[in-house]
Amino acid sequence: MAEEKQYYLKVKGIQVNVSEEVFRESERFRRKERTQKEAGRTHALLYIDSFDTESLTGMERLYDPTVPSTEDLVLKRMDIEKLSIALKALPQEEFEVIQAIFFEGKSERRFSREAGIPQRTINYRKHKALGKLRKILEE
Repeated sequence: MAEEKQYYLKVKGIQVNVSEEVFRESERFRRKERTQKEAGRTHALLYIDSFDTESLTGMERLYDPTVPSTEDLVLKRMDIEKLSIALKALPQEEFEVIQAIFFEGKSERRFSREAGIPQRTINYRKHKALGKLRKILEE
């Protein structure tokens, strides 16, 4: 009687006896992996796992959620430019109120005392200016 063929795979440096089916599947997987690596070298592909280190995966090294995306930076810059144009369109009194309250951090009461204008007037100018800015920015 013919002796049955034995199949072995190396697992963590130890030869393990496996079934023919497991052995063939393992070989198929290895061939597929080798083919992909060869295709990658031929076509100069770079795999993200090639950036892995002991402490970080390639994805963690390439993506930093604390850094804003280029698109976000461009949109923010466009908003700032549009706001700058809108602020220049305000009358001087309204611009001064917006400047003091939102850019200098002053309260309406403090700005009222410094400018010698009633606080209700400051509040009215602020709301009027914000309405104009909203209208301009929505266009």
